[in-house]
Amino acid sequence: MCPDALCEKTHRPLISDTEDARQAWEKLKQLFRPESRARAVALTDAFFSCRIQEEETIGLYAARLRQLVNQLKDAGAPIA
Repeated sequence: MCPDALCEKTHRPLISDTEDARQAWEKLKQLFRPESRARAVALTDAFFSCRIQEEETIGLYAARLRQLVNQLKDAGAPIA
């Protein structure tokens, strides 16, 4: 089901019972990127508590914030 280049050997047992690539992807997505309320709350907390670190450039700080915003959007809880 999972070609060597596309799937880590350690992850193959997780989808060994699937025959369809879409089904395998959905199963992996559910396991590694849960779209639960708890995840959305944790990401929201991480966003609002995110502070610029000493010696960090504004560009790196903005990239961290952008990553959190994208994760929130993927979890179904976008920041307005």
